[in-house]
Amino acid sequence: MGALGAALLYILVSVFTETDVEIYRWRILGVALGAGAFEMLLTHYLPGLLWALLILFVEVILIALALVYWCGTVRKQALKVAGIFTGVRIALGIAIGIFSRAV
Repeated sequence: MGALGAALLYILVSVFTETDVEIYRWRILGVALGAGAFEMLLTHYLPGLLWALLILFVEVILIALALVYWCGTVRKQALKVAGIFTGVRIALGIAIGIFSRAV
């Protein structure tokens, strides 16, 4: 989900925020890759549905905090972007799981 997640977060930030994405391009990439690495690392060491939900909740908060304090995004817009980003990643994960079982 690395390159796809990074592109998705970049698109969401450029559409839903007033942040100048040209200036913060590499920071947004760092936030996306950091969120993916955080999720991958913790889901490896903490398996289970309850831990997965907790990891997603923490990931939304960390993405929003990074967008607010590192990229200068307004808090409400950062929460919207982080929520949509996580929701789309969940939907893609479910779709990939369904299609991989069907094949």
